[in-house]
Amino acid sequence: MLSGIILGPVYGGLAAGIGSMFADLFSGYAGYAAATFIIKALAAVAGSIAFHVISSITPKLWLKMVSVVIAGILGGVVVTGGYFIFEAYIMGLGFATAITGVPFNLLQNVFGIIVSFLLFPVLYSIQSIKAFHIKTN
Repeated sequence: MLSGIILGPVYGGLAAGIGSMFADLFSGYAGYAAATFIIKALAAVAGSIAFHVISSITPKLWLKMVSVVIAGILGGVVVTGGYFIFEAYIMGLGFATAITGVPFNLLQNVFGIIVSFLLFPVLYSIQSIKAFHIKTN
């Protein structure tokens, strides 16, 4: 999520998709790699857009922090729904099997929101990141 927030929808989406795809490839989940690229890229794009729309209201850090959480929730919906659709319909596992992955994806999303919430103010305080963020968004 942070890649979409910091780098914007295009570069952030690519970073999230490529990085997550490689994680699948290197950890024995090659069958998920293409889906992961698409799902994580779309999650970063959705989160980036939500963050920038909401946080553009004011430059106050607290609103940006609220935006991080909302972006994380939206990205989490994309991730959970994306993997459910992939497993149920594209892999052909069916509803009953695909639904078993939902709790893991929800837990992954909550962890991502917490990490993003904690790291965003630290990263945003770095002037070069803040300047890039403002310039590209």
